Amino acid sequence: RWLRENTPPSSVVASWWDHGFEIAHLGRRAVLADGSLWGANGTQLAHLAEALLSPEQLGCEILKEMHANYVLTIFGGLMGEPSDDLSKASWMSRVAQLPSGNIRNDTLLYKLAYYRYGTMKVDGYLGLDRVR
Repeated sequence: RWLRENTPPSSVVASWWDHGFEIAHLGRRAVLADGSLWGANGTQLAHLAEALLSPEQLGCEILKEMHANYVLTIFGGLMGEPSDDLSKASWMSRVAQLPSGNIRNDTLLYKLAYYRYGTMKVDGYLGLDRVR
């Protein structure tokens, strides 16, 4: 609902493919990738994965080239949800044919996930990630 009410109808949202269906159908906005059979092709999905796993500035440039106006990532560190987008980084690496391993803290995905998180108090601690 927030997307429908706060973004122009012509907006394009970048998110990992498993969130695309809900964004497209509930938010009524175009997406770069979704899980439907007619969704993103492998090349576009690999390009999206490359953008999310690139250093912030390069990742933003790639998403602009893909015509994305917004980026939506899911972060589970506050609630202790282990299946957030950070946990999918190794799969993103495989799709983009990038070296796998721990996600670097300079990537667009990491920076979006932890944006202002250090100012939030969780269980009495600032910036406590309940998953990692």
